[in-house]
Amino acid sequence: MKTLKFTLVILAIAGCWRPFSWTSLIKHTLYNAYTLLIISLMYSFTFTQFMDAVLNVNNPDDFTNILYTMVTMFAACYKILNLWVNHERFVELIHNLTEGTFKPVVSVEIEIRRKFDKMIQNYAMCYAILIMVTCAGHVLLSLLTNFKKRQLSFRGWVPFDYSSFVIFCFTYAHQYIGVISGSFVNVACDSLIVGLLLHLCCQITILQYRLKGVTNGQNTLSDCVRQHHHIIEYAYATNARFTRIIAIQFVASTFVVCSNLYQLSRTTLNTYFVGIFAYTFCVLVQIFIYCWFGNKLKLMVYKRIFALIKQDFIMRILKLTCTIFMIAGCFRPQSWTSLFKRTIYNVYRLYVISMLYAFTLSQVIDVVMNTDNPNDFTDNLNKSLTVSVSCYKIFIAWLSYKNIAALINYLTEEPFKPLDLGEMKIRRQYDKIIRNNTLRYTILIVTSWMSLILTSLLTDFRHRKLTYRGWIPYDYSSYATFCFTYAVQVLSTFHCIVVNVACDTLLCGFLMHICCQIEILEYRLTKFLCNQFSLGYCIRHHNRIFEFARMVNTRFTQIIGLQFMASTMVTCFNLYQLTKSALGTNHVLTIIYTICMLTQIFIYCWFGNRVKLKSLQLTNSIFQMEWPIVENSVKKSILIIMKRAMTPIEISTIYILNINLDSFVVLLKTSYSVYNVLLQVPE
Repeated sequence: MKTLKFTLVILAIAGCWRPFSWTSLIKHTLYNAYTLLIISLMYSFTFTQFMDAVLNVNNPDDFTNILYTMVTMFAACYKILNLWVNHERFVELIHNLTEGTFKPVVSVEIEIRRKFDKMIQNYAMCYAILIMVTCAGHVLLSLLTNFKKRQLSFRGWVPFDYSSFVIFCFTYAHQYIGVISGSFVNVACDSLIVGLLLHLCCQITILQYRLKGVTNGQNTLSDCVRQHHHIIEYAYATNARFTRIIAIQFVASTFVVCSNLYQLSRTTLNTYFVGIFAYTFCVLVQIFIYCWFGNKLKLMVYKRIFALIKQDFIMRILKLTCTIFMIAGCFRPQSWTSLFKRTIYNVYRLYVISMLYAFTLSQVIDVVMNTDNPNDFTDNLNKSLTVSVSCYKIFIAWLSYKNIAALINYLTEEPFKPLDLGEMKIRRQYDKIIRNNTLRYTILIVTSWMSLILTSLLTDFRHRKLTYRGWIPYDYSSYATFCFTYAVQVLSTFHCIVVNVACDTLLCGFLMHICCQIEILEYRLTKFLCNQFSLGYCIRHHNRIFEFARMVNTRFTQIIGLQFMASTMVTCFNLYQLTKSALGTNHVLTIIYTICMLTQIFIYCWFGNRVKLKSLQLTNSIFQMEWPIVENSVKKSILIIMKRAMTPIEISTIYILNINLDSFVVLLKTSYSVYNVLLQVPE
């Protein structure tokens, strides 16, 4: 029985997979040479398109015309590189399907495997035919139109004169070989992902059959549990191998569909229109099969397995937030205890800090030495304020490493630790909310930053102009020095946004965990009436919630205060710039920047307000319980809890301004007042 036979043939043709039987040195060398040839053709074609986009594109039509091919080829380049580098890991994934608990034992299981193998082959064949027919149609149309006119089918930066027929044919062939190779790589990689997902469905079906055999004495329950554990491990391993490929494909497909819809709306009905329409259809099919088979696996798990084994007792606190915090250089992973890893991370942290502080220093000196009018002052100061806050945040996070680690560890210990399934459900619900909020906020900030950088690449970079004002103590007129200075500014702003996202999401995560603990306390108080928890334990839990909130407030009060002041100043400066600038790209970018700053301070106020309301809600929850039936001594203790709960938990900055929605309104009013003062300043 050969697993994924047809898919592996496509992978081999695409240059992504050396056949298992090719073990000799000469075959090994020949296939590696073939793979390098495919990679060089794809990467060189993608590079020509990228350079054309940077150097020659100057209007939306040309940009969308080149974007759809460039993004698709970029995804294909990443796929073939990933498959080549991780070849042994993918081999292990496929071999695991024929070993251990995954190996079919009886005739019924063999028949199930054969059924899924046939299904995988049919899907791969239909998908390959669709893509290859589309490519063949595109080539044929190009030969009948572009080739006759000595015109290349795809835009690209070609660093030589291809006016002679031979060189034109070579360039023309290079473009199409690169595109067809990219198509083969996409078909191969997509078919492999779909094949592995269907094999997971196959294993779940086999497990269902084996579970039926437990009651008949044909199988043991321990074998079924072991197989289910292996299925979960295999699913995680598959996800880990393909998660970046799928993410890049999703992003690429989104850009391609958008650009193609734009082109279709601007094109009359002709051969070019038909080609773009067919290409868009293939891209939609490509991303649809990911979603379809991923959903198929999910539904199969829910229907057949999840009802039997559904509890995941491994709880990870602020996993995504801590990952961002680590990338920002603010928080060394607690598992990195060896001297080597600690040294590596400290070096990385010093690099991030030096980039941020150097960039801030250049902007501050520029404000002091070169600014001589309100427009330049507001343009430079609002950005230097944001970077200055990032510098302060990473410095405080570095100094407070042990305190932050202690706060996270408190959430895994009693009385904060969930003790039964109901509490685990509450914790899991809040963990999901925290993760989703972190993702949304990160996507908003990173997307805004990417828009700014992309706009700068298409405008400032061409004119040898830096994206940000700054005092540069050397001559950067040469191209190499300019590129270095430009890259330093881009990297500095990237580290700036990552530090801001990390600190903001960490604070909001802690605030949401306070809400989570209050809800768990409400749950425990209801269980107290059923004698499942002692009242003393609930009182101790309530006290610890107040202590935890006070510690969070102490650790972040200075950061919140500085962020409030910076957000107020930046908002009013940006409003001033918007009134003074004409509608253009800078106007749009300033609006996006202002939205991000307002969002940044709004989430502080929103989650601070949520903690306040949640702590006040505890009194109502206690009042609605059937506590009058308990003894008088217990009633007194409950009344003490209610009395304390009437004083809400409030997060404050420097113990003056409470962080809630009222404070957000105060910030907006203050920003508007300062903005009116700026308007009175003569230019």
